[in-house]
Formats: sequence, C-alpha cells, structure tokens
Amino acid sequence: MKSTAQNRTVVANRQHRGGTYLRVLDQRKHTVRGLWKRNDRYYAQLTVEDPNTGVKRVKRVPLEEATTDAQAVAKPPRGRCFFTT
Repeated sequence: MKSTAQNRTVVANRQHRGGTYLRVLDQRKHTVRGLWKRNDRYYAQLTVEDPNTGVKRVKRVPLEEATTDAQAVAKPPRGRCFFTT
C-alpha cells in the first residue's frame, strides 16, 4: 500500500484578491456620482468628518435593500446624501 503523502499537492502561495468596486452607470452610460457596485452589492461613497479631530475620510456604506441600479439611486443611505446623474 502506497502512502498518500506523495500524491498531495500543496498550494501555499496562493493569494486571493478582493472584489473590485465598479462604478454604476445610468441609462446614458454616464457614471452615477457616489454610487459603486461590488459582488452584487451597492455602496454609497460618502465623505465623513470626525467631530473630534475634524479629519475627513471617504467611506463606502453598503445599501442594504438595493438589488438593482434604479433601487440604489432611489434609496440613499439614511438621508445623508443624494445621487445626481
């Protein structure tokens, strides 16, 4: 009986890449400002200022209920921003 250790292949150096953010386009193929898509999920890009330090940061907030482009444009996250085409 042969050892199975000889037949195993080791893939230790494999690196996985995260999904990339894609800009959302409207019907005229123009980008929708502040709206991104990644892995079938929509994100709103917001600039958030820290009230203590005053430092501004760019954050991408997931839009929970959006499943299509039209729904993502119609429902901004918690009323903090709006999308213009």
